[in-house]
Amino acid sequence: MPENWRSYPIRELAANAPQSFTDGDWIEAPHIRETGIRLIQTGNIGIGSFIDRSRKYISQASFDALHCKEVRPGDLLICRLAEPIGRACFAPDLGERMITSVDVTILRVDTESFDPRFVSFCINTPECLRQCETVSGGTTRQRISRTNLGKVELKAPSVGVQRRIAEILSTLDEAIEQTEALIAKHQQIKAGLMHDLFTLGITSDGHLRPTREQAPKLYKGSPLGWIPKEWGACPIESILDRIIDYRGKTPTKTIEGIPLITAKNVRMGYIDPEPKEFIAERDYPTWMIRGIPVVTGHQYGAISGSP
Repeated sequence: MPENWRSYPIRELAANAPQSFTDGDWIEAPHIRETGIRLIQTGNIGIGSFIDRSRKYISQASFDALHCKEVRPGDLLICRLAEPIGRACFAPDLGERMITSVDVTILRVDTESFDPRFVSFCINTPECLRQCETVSGGTTRQRISRTNLGKVELKAPSVGVQRRIAEILSTLDEAIEQTEALIAKHQQIKAGLMHDLFTLGITSDGHLRPTREQAPKLYKGSPLGWIPKEWGACPIESILDRIIDYRGKTPTKTIEGIPLITAKNVRMGYIDPEPKEFIAERDYPTWMIRGIPVVTGHQYGAISGSP
């Protein structure tokens, strides 16, 4: 640990005020409504980000009868259930009153000694999440008790240094969000362009073909609808050399050997190398009797489990 840093249990990060380190409320199905006071659940808690989905509410009458604790924007919400256990995010300002479920702990940070953003970054580190997983328990679903959560230790320097570290990490988060927004925008542009290219095609000079409404003579009918005159329509099997199907079977996996490609590795347009799985070299000839995968004209060493 760096010099002048200290280790603190999470419970010691809380402000010296009532309900500064407490669990949410036990809300059962009969209390759920379509409007009222917003219920934040475990599924809304991401790793450092709030996931705005599954919008559920309770009435003011239920809030009063159950003596619910109101969540304030800026409260740090720590999820005690579901992987990864211990993940946390700030409660956003949704423009409505909020409560949270019993498997979420509300932490109101002592801002005189700790920077809340620094605390959030620390709680979401792999080291802290591993601590939470280690002390979690349960027979059906793993969860960490608030008592054990409060004992999980975080390392922290002076509050001034905390603020500087939080500023640096927040700046990086903002840059990531902007990049993700730009990627999403380009993906939308690409999707629109793909639709046009695969329905209209391009002219001989490389321009997008006019629509059928603009130039009906350039199109003809087909089983797929209107397509460019020089295009054809055919079943996929007619353009395939062969179809290799392993009928849902998966060979015995080993620590090393021949790479195994399964449905988990197949993504939109590429092969994800994770997870890395293997089969024994001695099993390869048996499993590849029906055909060996080929990439750009070359045989590929990996085999497929279920695709």
